[in-house]
Amino acid sequence: MESSFDLCERLVSEGWKKERARAVLGTGVYTEFIWTVNAWSLMNSLTKRSHRSAQWEHRQYAQAVLQLYEEAMPLTAGAFTESVLGLGRA
Repeated sequence: MESSFDLCERLVSEGWKKERARAVLGTGVYTEFIWTVNAWSLMNSLTKRSHRSAQWEHRQYAQAVLQLYEEAMPLTAGAFTESVLGLGRA
């Protein structure tokens, strides 16, 4: 991804339009993800994605989402992490 990003920047500096130069990028570089979810569905997802049997990447993503959840809804997230996940974080 880094080499394709470098190539994109080089193409732009050589006069290519940004829209055309972006064609060399993988979707992970420029994909924006917007997710709407209610607390119940979020906790269900986090329970499954945080489980030790989940893929490593899913567990990492769940950790990042859990941090955002703790910032947005500290009381609900605190009760969830303690009661369901058994982490006692909040």
